[in-house]
Amino acid sequence: MRKFIIPAIILLFSTQLFSQYSGYPSYPQTTLPKINLDQFTFGLKVSPNISWVGVKHNDAIADGATLKIGGGIVAHYEINSLLSVVTGVNYHLTGGYLYDSLSLNNPLTKDNYRVNYSAVEVPLGLRLSTPLVDKTSYYLQGGVNTSFIITASEKHKSSLPNTKIPALDIIPLTSTSAVGFFAGVGIERQILRKFSIFAEMNYKQSLSSFSNGIEYVSPTNPLYDHGYNEPISIFPAAMEFSVGVMF
Repeated sequence: MRKFIIPAIILLFSTQLFSQYSGYPSYPQTTLPKINLDQFTFGLKVSPNISWVGVKHNDAIADGATLKIGGGIVAHYEINSLLSVVTGVNYHLTGGYLYDSLSLNNPLTKDNYRVNYSAVEVPLGLRLSTPLVDKTSYYLQGGVNTSFIITASEKHKSSLPNTKIPALDIIPLTSTSAVGFFAGVGIERQILRKFSIFAEMNYKQSLSSFSNGIEYVSPTNPLYDHGYNEPISIFPAAMEFSVGVMF
């Protein structure tokens, strides 16, 4: 009996002792930083660009640039007076010229042809701005782009006079999305407290191929047969010039 009574007394004594002790350390509650909606600014822009493509293939070769245009909605979140997050949604047109053995040996068309892409683009980057002097600031920015490709085509020019060849829809040969980067410089001029105008220049480069290369090797439609024996990778790039307003 004694072997049960002694442990019970020790347990009861320990419980009483710890219940009277209140010296446990207290830790401050952590709270997540709140997003201040007043630090958001939004805007609109129009963006003409000079666009070209890089090609990785044993037959097709890049062959020049073309003029394109785009535009979009801009959103900035100001972290402090010098640093901000830049994002938005853009409608972006890109493309460029290339040639291959098939186009060179077709007597009915010019030697090269143009690939055209349109995409909804979501950028995410950082902007480093100078202090505002005489209502004007300059900035550097850079980040990543995610592009969701919505149209794709090839445009061949006829070698015959007064003859037009319809563009060939190549969406079945195209990736659904791609990832790239951008880097650029700009200037912003404050007009009112909540209204400014800006102009910027950005270099954009796709890091993943817009083409679904394997579809070029074994196309299900004879119209898409380029005579390739290995997948092709097409990487659009552009020098983009934008003007817009922030409010």
